[in-house]
Amino acid sequence: MKVLIWVGFILVVSVVNTLFRLGVIPMLLLYLAAFYAARALCKAWDEKKKGTVETERPAEIVKPGETAQPARTNEEKKTDNTSDARV
Repeated sequence: MKVLIWVGFILVVSVVNTLFRLGVIPMLLLYLAAFYAARALCKAWDEKKKGTVETERPAEIVKPGETAQPARTNEEKKTDNTSDARV
């Protein structure tokens, strides 16, 4: 997806540069602005992907006739770990 973002920004800037026949300095400013925007969009994409990866969990498989158990909280997990400690 990041490649598509970069290629899209470069394509748009090239079309604008070709249509308006910009000079060297306006062209460089346009490319700098486009690269900054593409970089920011890629960072936003990374943050979105990072957020969805951490929150996704596979569905619990429940056999027919059984009910799904609610997820345990961190407090319950801590008490389970301390009770299993060997002396």
